[in-house]
Amino acid sequence: MQSVINKAACRNYLLARAEMKWPGKFTRVGKDTFEHLETQLMLLMDNFVFSHPTLGKTLSTGVKKKSEDCA
Repeated sequence: MQSVINKAACRNYLLARAEMKWPGKFTRVGKDTFEHLETQLMLLMDNFVFSHPTLGKTLSTGVKKKSEDCA
């Protein structure tokens, strides 16, 4: 199965966040970390799809954007 995450972007994000808390400590991200994140993301997406109402054709959160014209 094709990956649903961008490993380079995830690696950069994780290392940047770790750098904020533990400067200079981490330089690599383990393969098992990507597998864990991939699984969690797929479960989150499955839950989103299966809990979505069956109305319409667009998957969305249901949150409507505020119109900037109404200010």
